[in-house]
Amino acid sequence: MKLPQLQALASELGVAGVSKMKKSDLVAAINNGGV
Repeated sequence: MKLPQLQALASELGVAGVSKMKKSDLVAAINNGGV
């Protein structure tokens, strides 16, 4: 997935600070269920 897709998915899961996260951090947050 590309960064904008990951940001959108993370936002849907309620992850905070999505726009400032690196790609690897976004993937980890999504894998943790948005916690």
